[in-house]
Amino acid sequence: MTPINLMDALAKRLQDLLTDYTAEQPSGTVPVTVYPGYIPVQNNAAEKKSFVYVLVVETDDRAGNDKSIAVVELGFSIYDADGTDGWRSLYNVVEHVRQDLLKYRFVNMKFRLDLEKPIVFK
Repeated sequence: MTPINLMDALAKRLQDLLTDYTAEQPSGTVPVTVYPGYIPVQNNAAEKKSFVYVLVVETDDRAGNDKSIAVVELGFSIYDADGTDGWRSLYNVVEHVRQDLLKYRFVNMKFRLDLEKPIVFK
């Protein structure tokens, strides 16, 4: 397993999963973008983007193991201008991703999410 392939595969899966999710911006409706690795540097502050990033933060590939292990961090930033209930948009996207990861434990038929370890959201 290579961490880059895992990040790319998981980012593609989440992008497909989140195609129906959008954010209302001053310029119009903007889709939620999923980035493998770090998000690109934003050159202007005109609009706040909605995005998810997929980042491998730890790997374990000890000699003698029959498998490699990677710890993946998912970061969420969802823009919603509603000052009262806008936070619900973020939790809605996070829960949608969480349920998908619990339901479909394989990514690209190449990577398996560990069934013994929980999915932790902080």
